[in-house]
Amino acid sequence: MKRRRPAALALLALLATVPAHADERSDEIAELRRQIALLTRRIDQLEHQQAPRPEEATPRRNVTAAETPAAPSLERRVADLERTVDGNSNVLAKAEWIDRIKIKGDVRYRFEHIDAEHQTVKNRQRIRARLGVFADVNDWVTAGFAVRTGDKANSGNVTIGEHWDGFKLSVSQAYVGLAPLEEKYGNLTLGKFKQPWKNLSTLLWDGDLNPEGIVYGYNAKAKKDGLFATAGGYRVAEDSGSAHDLSLAGAQAGYRLPLGEKSQLLAGGSFYYYGDATDFYDPAYKQSYAEDFRVGQAFAELSFKDVGPVNVAFFGDAAENFAADANAGAYLAGIKISGDKWSVKYDYRVLGLNAIPAYFSDSDFAEGGTGTSGHYLKAKYDLAKHLSAGISYIAAKRDDDRTGGNGDLEVNTLLLDLMAGF
Repeated sequence: MKRRRPAALALLALLATVPAHADERSDEIAELRRQIALLTRRIDQLEHQQAPRPEEATPRRNVTAAETPAAPSLERRVADLERTVDGNSNVLAKAEWIDRIKIKGDVRYRFEHIDAEHQTVKNRQRIRARLGVFADVNDWVTAGFAVRTGDKANSGNVTIGEHWDGFKLSVSQAYVGLAPLEEKYGNLTLGKFKQPWKNLSTLLWDGDLNPEGIVYGYNAKAKKDGLFATAGGYRVAEDSGSAHDLSLAGAQAGYRLPLGEKSQLLAGGSFYYYGDATDFYDPAYKQSYAEDFRVGQAFAELSFKDVGPVNVAFFGDAAENFAADANAGAYLAGIKISGDKWSVKYDYRVLGLNAIPAYFSDSDFAEGGTGTSGHYLKAKYDLAKHLSAGISYIAAKRDDDRTGGNGDLEVNTLLLDLMAGF
């Protein structure tokens, strides 16, 4: 009997040359035809060399031509390889699409204690859950869609204990991103998206706030050294009897400057222009806006790595509403210290009553709104991979201007958080 091991090995080597991508198939098939012809001749030579010598041969019965299996033709073998290439290409295409989709989310469980002067003490348990799907549609188009608990612009928290009713869900992101000239030249985003500008604090914007509109960003989050910038137009409100809609035009620019190997300075400025806000309803105070908003902002951070066993950053934030006659300023100063698994952050802030639209302010600080001031201390520790615990204490007050002349009112808040992300 003839021994077929070398022939089998040669065929395995041949199959290993099947191309992995369909766009290379035509050139590869031509090459495969040539290789098959060479390998066929080589297989015949090897089989001839391994044939038993006449003196070693054993008697065999005659086999008719009908009983002899026909060897597959060269054309058939090439056709089989073409089908294999097509199948592999389809599998790879499906795998590539899966690789271009990311699913992200987190769930935060919070105990909240609020002791506001002249009000009943609140002890609440609250949940915030977020889930999003984000895709690289092609080389220069991205898209994202996300939902979260709650339906307020500045908070995704929902309170448990409503007779086990289901939680409200809302769309928190729905956008398309375009970067036709490569990412290094920036990108254009349209829809509802995460805040596109750089924030060092929550002085002007609550962290849960996601604006709506069109924005161009260049290294917008200052993830790399050098210049960062954004410019956009945003829709704020349309359900008004006014002849126009409430819109916001905003721009920001800044620079991240390394100061040696382990320190850097980040500084920038922003300007936010709201169109005739006094014609519109303020959802925070349930009345018309008292002032228009032409808000200028400046911010800076000086950070140091490996200061002993920790990293240290000093930061500041200041803003002024140039359209308001009084209570138009805001400022903040703070420090952050962090290690491998933990961080501690402190700031002192003042937010004037007319500095920004109250509905977009930090919902945790003095229960949200403007006309506030006080201290904010926050600590976080990573318990395990994708699991962290946090504690925050806010010693704030609502200023006399906000309380209608009834004096400053203290609002002390304790927050205990457990958050899992994926």
